[in-house]
Amino acid sequence: MGCKFDGSLCHMPLELAQLYGHTTYRQRLDKSPIPIEQRRLLHRRQFDRGWIFSQPKQLTIGTGTGIALTDLGTDSTAIDTFFIDYSLVGTALDSGNSSITRYYNQVGTLIYNANPLSQTDAGGNINGSVTIQDVSSSSHDYHANGNVYYSGAVEFNGSMANGTVNITADNNVSPPTSNVVMKYVVRKWKSQ
Repeated sequence: MGCKFDGSLCHMPLELAQLYGHTTYRQRLDKSPIPIEQRRLLHRRQFDRGWIFSQPKQLTIGTGTGIALTDLGTDSTAIDTFFIDYSLVGTALDSGNSSITRYYNQVGTLIYNANPLSQTDAGGNINGSVTIQDVSSSSHDYHANGNVYYSGAVEFNGSMANGTVNITADNNVSPPTSNVVMKYVVRKWKSQ
C-alpha cells in the first residue's frame, strides 16, 4: 500500500505514517533548504487537502452467500482489531438494453475485534468471538423508466475457528453482479 499526493509524498501525521511505513511530507520538509516559515505554510496547505491512497488493496466478491474473503481474516493472537475502509463497485448489463452498463456502488468502514480467549463453554473449550460492524452506504443505478435497477447489498460476517478470524461476504445484490470489486485500506493493531 502506498499513498500519494501530487507526487510520491505521503501526507499524513508522522505517527500514522510510521505505522504504515511511509516517509511523510513533514520528514521531507525537515531536510529542505526552504526557510522554516515557508515550509510550515506549504505543509499546512498541502496537508489540508487530505490523503490519497494510490495503491489500495483489491479483491473480487462473487455472487451468493458465505463468500470467503481470506485477505481480510487474521490470526487473532497476533492482530485482533481491524478497521477496513473500502469501496465496492459492481456492474451488470441492463436486462432491457445490453449496450448499457448498470452500476452498484457501496462505500464504508468494516470494523472488527476478535478475542480468541472468550466464549469458554462448560467443558473448558475456548471458542473465541468476533465483534463486527459495517458502517456503509450504497447507491443503485436506475432504469431509463426511473425504477431502481439493483436491490440488495453486500453484507459482511465474521467468525472464529482456532484463533483465526474468518470474514465472509453475502452478495445479495439483485440482479446478480458477480464481479464486485472491493478496494480497501487497513488499519490494524493488537488490543489485548
